Amino acid sequence: MRKRLVLAFMSFFIICLSLVSVQARQRAFTYQGTLADNGSPVNDNYDLQFGLFDCPTDGAQVGTAITVPNVSVSAGIFTVTLDFGAGSFNGTNRFLEIGAWPSGAGPLLCSLLDSW
Repeated sequence: MRKRLVLAFMSFFIICLSLVSVQARQRAFTYQGTLADNGSPVNDNYDLQFGLFDCPTDGAQVGTAITVPNVSVSAGIFTVTLDFGAGSFNGTNRFLEIGAWPSGAGPLLCSLLDSW
């Protein structure tokens, strides 16, 4: 009887741990965008910076900015995984600011906003 109780408790504990792990991963999302230079799709590596805001102009930043270095851009298309942390998406509108510059060159280009 005692072995069954211990096994049941251990099974419950493992299931609970796996659920916590799944919840933590659900904050991250995949973002796919396009990047062009003078209207032409780029084919190169770029450093990208993403900021999340609560308004499209003069908004407060939500969470911290995420910089993803050396992102491969092919035919103007790039894909990144972003995680702005718990509570970043609480049901209100959010706006994504994106900055891009050639890898290693430092911030040079203007940014744009995308909204959800």
